[in-house]
Amino acid sequence: MKPFRFSLQVVRTLRQRQEQVAMERYSRALHNERQAVEQLEAVHRELEVAWEDWRRVMVAGCAAALVAQTQTYFQAVTVRRLACLATVRRAEQEVQATHQAMIAARQDREAVDLFLDHQRWQYDRALDQEERKVLDDLAQRRSHQALIWSASSPVAHD
Repeated sequence: MKPFRFSLQVVRTLRQRQEQVAMERYSRALHNERQAVEQLEAVHRELEVAWEDWRRVMVAGCAAALVAQTQTYFQAVTVRRLACLATVRRAEQEVQATHQAMIAARQDREAVDLFLDHQRWQYDRALDQEERKVLDDLAQRRSHQALIWSASSPVAHD
């Protein structure tokens, strides 16, 4: 019997590659999200330090120019914070989208693998049937040869 050959091997290879690409994209999206969150946390820490400094300066008293400069700085950091929040949201959306794509790619690959399993099962079943047929033929020949041998041997008659 011919060796097993999966008829959709090219499709299976393509699905495996698509799944691999989807997993790589998901990994990159997770990495980008982590970086965006870290950047947001850095801006939050910067704002906390600035507020603490502001409180100390206000208690000690300061010039109007310093107050205006500090307000401008807070506005700039707040704008950066909002930009970081938007980046985190986009990164979260990208993680969700790539996760869904990865799941879809995995399901596509699993469908082909299921078909492979079914084809392999059919091949193994046909191979077992072929082996049984050969063994039955051998057994039948052997019993036929035994009958011929016993029929051809001289039997002593008294």
